[in-house]
Amino acid sequence: MSVTKILLCATAFVALLSSPHADIESADSSYRFLSFEKDKLRVTRSSGYDVIRYENLELSQEVGSPQLPVKVLHVVLPPEKRISGIELTPLKSEELEGSYHVLPVQPPRILSTPRHEFIQPNERIYESSKIFPAEIGSVAPHGYFSGYNLGAIFVSPIQYIPAQKKLVFHSEIEVRIAYERSEKLPIPPKSTEYSRFILEKTLKRLSKDPPVISRSSVPPLRRVSALPDEEHPYVIITSDLLASSFQPLADWKSKKGLSAEIVTTSWIYANYSGVDNAAKVRNFITDAYQNWGTVWILLGGDTPVVPARRAYAMDCETGPSTHNEIPCDLYYSDLDGNWNANGNGIFGEVDDGVDMYPDVIVGRAPVENEGEAQVFVWKVLDYERYVSGHEMNMLFLAEILWDLPYTDSGLSKNLIDNLYVPSQFDPILKLYESGGNESYAAAMSALNSGQNIVNHTGHASTEVMGVGDGFLMIADADALSNYAKFSIFYSIGCFPAAFDDDCIAEHFINNPGGGAVAFVGNSRYGWGSPGNPLYGYSDRFDQEFFEQLFVNNSIHLGTAVAASKAVYVPFSSTENVYRWCEYEINLLGDPEMPVWTDLPELLTVDYSPQLPVGASLCPVTVTSYITSDPVEGAMVCLMQDTAVYEAGITGIDGRVVFEVSTSNPAEPIHITVTAPNFVPYENTISVVTDEPFVQISAYGTKESNGNFIEPGKHVQIGAYFKNYGSEIANDVTAVLQCNSGKATMVDSTELVGDIPPGDSTLVLCAFSFEADASLLDGEVVRLISEISDSIGNQWNGSISVTCATPVLSFSDYLVSDAAYGDGDGFAEPGEIVVVDMLVQNSGHREAHNVMASLTSAGPYLTVLDSPIVCWSVPACGTAQAPFHVEVDPTCPEPSFPQINVSYLTKGGYEFEDSFSMSVGEIGFFDDMENGEGGWTHSGSYDYWHLSEHRRRSGNYSWYSGLEVLWKYVHAMRANLVSAPFVIDDKSELSFWCWYEFPNFGTDGFYVDINDGSGWVTLDFIGSGGALGLLPTVNDWAEYKYDLSSYPAGTSLSLRFRFVSDIEEVEEGTYIDDVAVTRRVSDDITAGVTPIKDLAQGYRLFQNYPNPFNPNTTIRYELTKPEFVQIDIFDVQGARVRVLERGMMGAGQSAVVWDGKNEHGQPVSSGIYFYRMMAGKFRATRKMVLLK
Repeated sequence: MSVTKILLCATAFVALLSSPHADIESADSSYRFLSFEKDKLRVTRSSGYDVIRYENLELSQEVGSPQLPVKVLHVVLPPEKRISGIELTPLKSEELEGSYHVLPVQPPRILSTPRHEFIQPNERIYESSKIFPAEIGSVAPHGYFSGYNLGAIFVSPIQYIPAQKKLVFHSEIEVRIAYERSEKLPIPPKSTEYSRFILEKTLKRLSKDPPVISRSSVPPLRRVSALPDEEHPYVIITSDLLASSFQPLADWKSKKGLSAEIVTTSWIYANYSGVDNAAKVRNFITDAYQNWGTVWILLGGDTPVVPARRAYAMDCETGPSTHNEIPCDLYYSDLDGNWNANGNGIFGEVDDGVDMYPDVIVGRAPVENEGEAQVFVWKVLDYERYVSGHEMNMLFLAEILWDLPYTDSGLSKNLIDNLYVPSQFDPILKLYESGGNESYAAAMSALNSGQNIVNHTGHASTEVMGVGDGFLMIADADALSNYAKFSIFYSIGCFPAAFDDDCIAEHFINNPGGGAVAFVGNSRYGWGSPGNPLYGYSDRFDQEFFEQLFVNNSIHLGTAVAASKAVYVPFSSTENVYRWCEYEINLLGDPEMPVWTDLPELLTVDYSPQLPVGASLCPVTVTSYITSDPVEGAMVCLMQDTAVYEAGITGIDGRVVFEVSTSNPAEPIHITVTAPNFVPYENTISVVTDEPFVQISAYGTKESNGNFIEPGKHVQIGAYFKNYGSEIANDVTAVLQCNSGKATMVDSTELVGDIPPGDSTLVLCAFSFEADASLLDGEVVRLISEISDSIGNQWNGSISVTCATPVLSFSDYLVSDAAYGDGDGFAEPGEIVVVDMLVQNSGHREAHNVMASLTSAGPYLTVLDSPIVCWSVPACGTAQAPFHVEVDPTCPEPSFPQINVSYLTKGGYEFEDSFSMSVGEIGFFDDMENGEGGWTHSGSYDYWHLSEHRRRSGNYSWYSGLEVLWKYVHAMRANLVSAPFVIDDKSELSFWCWYEFPNFGTDGFYVDINDGSGWVTLDFIGSGGALGLLPTVNDWAEYKYDLSSYPAGTSLSLRFRFVSDIEEVEEGTYIDDVAVTRRVSDDITAGVTPIKDLAQGYRLFQNYPNPFNPNTTIRYELTKPEFVQIDIFDVQGARVRVLERGMMGAGQSAVVWDGKNEHGQPVSSGIYFYRMMAGKFRATRKMVLLK
């Protein structure tokens, strides 16, 4: 297995590895595991080239180099940390069958410009035998997403060996991330329950559910502020003239649980400083973010009302210089820094330190007068609150962007349909120029019929949008008549949302008779990729928007836009098209507005229709009207003028409980409930006086904490009954029923007795029921309560309990043969090994007294101590169980015999699973210190050789270039190929690489894998142009590739394929410390040597040569100075010689054994072992002396 490691700071990372880590996520490091499915890989032909694509991945950007998929892994980092280094290990890899001539990356093109010359392949890359890219991972700068620390790692699951025309595919990759203290700190926000709910949900989806999400640890103290001490998640910034027009929108946001505030620009300008009015507005937003907990900002006006900030991303080299001045509302969203750090008055430059992650979610209402503002507000309210029958209508408009190379943007629309859009939108109305049905008339007819979502890919300008044979003009946007069936537009065209001008997007929105409720689009040029319609730059943002909306359920429009842009922030740290798109994509619309992404449903909301004057509890339960299932994540708001304002979010049981206190019986309490794809629920609760009011104020089950129950069990419920009213409740009776069939009531009635006003009565065993035996872990049982008194008062409500069981499965294993074997870390024939098995409990109940019975499925393994008993696995956690396995001497190696596991827990829960255990030495390692070994090299201008000029460790690394000159040459196609090696089911390839390539061109190298069916490219590393994923010069960094897509026992070869074109040349690349190892969960500690000690970074390498006569070299590595002892033992375990003893420095060291004992006498031929001890580190390897 090969591991890729990338060091941003080598010494910091080495120091990190010297510390033990027991968890997947810790203060100093974490792991992520990536998997890639082979059936998502797509290979097509275009202009004589193979186009390599993978569903939902980006493409590499190094112009002229092979175009390959790239994954961006977003990671929520610990507060105030940054990534100091990464270690990527491919666990499964395979070389794809066939021969591939991969399409070279073409430079980005502005959609409105004519076609350009085709960029030929970089010959240095395409003629190289080195795998491309050489490293499968790299790190982007971190930033703060609303106070949450967000980092990113680029991962390349496919590599290419150009000279051999082979592709290597990594199906599983382990990513280890190391952290260190960051000097870059966020603006500390005011944290509220609602902001945490929205932002953490977005971040979990963006970062694929990391184990830990923590906001900045800067204390959330109130800052010096001109603002009152209040909470306002939603803020509208507008003029004095327009404030009253926006008031109905603010009222609705407040009513549904988002306390909204309108702040005028005149007040802001009078109370905040700044270099101009835009800076003053931004300083106010920062204040609101810190002290009001503001999440949503609506800029309530066009640029004369709320000024625009123009930002500089790069020189687009097209049109007047003003086209480089991008109207950019991200300025009001990303609040870190001032966007003008270098003080030159040009905002948003690379030197200005803009991190581009949003802190608040911003949208703009492009209105200039009261009439337009009223239309905007009415459209938003109508879209949010009412069903118009067009919610499942979607329109795709797609032009042919270029004829040569042919670029049919309909393919990008089809990808969005196939990958992201749910089936309820089928059939999508697709008007494609390539299909012959996109025309002006067809587009107008479709828009007038009412479309919820309109996705446009085509040429455009400020005043028009291309639709095949014609254009939609401003007059057409004004004339649309889709009244009450308003659309959300997303266009990748040039300038349609140039809100610093009178743009067509504004006319869609300001049309009172139809048009759009929102428009997401470019304020400057859109960018495409000629011949590559799926992977144009604007296309990528377009596609990502729909993934965020439909797959990640970011149903708030502004959140979907912000999250889709956040995905590409790691690509945007230099002057490039990604940065351009980050600035120019703006939302003209309400940022908080939820998008209908499914058929609207109705809510059933259960609550008391009356509440007493004074303090009381108000439980609210929200379920689906159709299915009766609990609705988790619904926002519930209780509001009574200024006396009551309570908002909360329902849990897994659809329930939220409020403590309400009111002294106003004259006005009802308004209850509003909203949830994604449900019609808002609105009603009132009356306030009564001089009456009793009895509720269940608290309850619990006797069997467990947290109101959890077990299937098939008898459950007793204890409850507090409280009289919140002002009069005594006499002869109180409570009845509890279950209408779902999930429970059978045994004792449903409790005679509580009299309860004075304000008092509570505790009944320890108020009710009981039998839980259904078929209940599953996490299933909610809802129980309806009816409480009454002797004079006919009745109070209805509900409580809920959740089923919790253990759910056990095999997670991972680790082998140690230090006690009974040769200590090389592999299970081998004739050995007895300790196997530490990691068991995962995905259930909500701890598994107690687990008994694991293990049996071998074949003749080669014998489990010596099964069953294993008396250990527990925590809920939603893991535990490990050690057992001993004897490997039969006749067991073939390598082989992967299966072990069957059955689990039995206290309570009678039973589970079965199995796993395969590797026998024999697997994987690969070469630190280049023992000659060429099994490596071979060949090709055009093959300059691969071992060099001492640069190395990651030891004295040597592989270099493809000319010594002394330290340059490679033109038109290279040089391959460096490893000897075959065998992998197991969780293998990972890694290597270290140093490189320097020209900024433009196609120079670089491919990393390829071959399983005998052909070479498969895992990565390409090299020239990236202005849009490259990696710097042109990259210091020693580790790259890792998951090889887990290859079955255990697969024999692989590794190839580094170096290619160069005929343009500029640089120093090239060096390869060192290539490894293929098995990935093991960091949750496991070995039975003899803890994995956390092995992970210190200390290493004992295999001796070379082996077998040997008479001398062999033993190399080892330390990450810090340490006392080291290396001993030689014979096969009987007798010590032959102390080879090394003393304090040794950090880094790699070597010692030579001359085949002699302590007395200087030659020893006989045979098997010997060498053992290294350094601190807590222990490692043993075997070697063979042949005379």
